[in-house]
Amino acid sequence: MVSATPLRETSPTETQTPPAIGRALLLLMAIAVAATAANLYYNQPLLAEMAASLGLSQGTIGLIPSATQFATPPLSC
Repeated sequence: MVSATPLRETSPTETQTPPAIGRALLLLMAIAVAATAANLYYNQPLLAEMAASLGLSQGTIGLIPSATQFATPPLSC
């Protein structure tokens, strides 16, 4: 038979605080978010050259930035 240990109850004066995020982790997360957001716009200055080299119309090549926006999950997830 398995005996269960009783759960420790918290008193009303005790507060449970989540562990703090360290500065290094916060910096890493900020850089990752910035790189993800910037990545959506890196291809835009090259679109005209890409269209010419691939033989595509401006409208067709414009689907590339649209596709990257739809394929990227929102940052609020």
